[in-house]
Amino acid sequence: MYFRELGYYLTGAALDETAGYARGPSSAEPVPDETIAANFKHLAAAAPYFQPAHFDATFETGLEILLAGIERSNQKQD
Repeated sequence: MYFRELGYYLTGAALDETAGYARGPSSAEPVPDETIAANFKHLAAAAPYFQPAHFDATFETGLEILLAGIERSNQKQD
């Protein structure tokens, strides 16, 4: 099970790097920035962290969270 979780995380990150969000909106009809700022303040606040300057840190944080969850799960089973 953990092998799949880790594999899916890594595969998703690789796909995102090569053809995903880094190349622009993935939506057929993107929501205007003004609408997001007015109606989705938390999303607007997080948006800068989805820019290329933060890709490595975001990936590493997600991987650390995933691995910590696996470790906690294994400790509960022991």
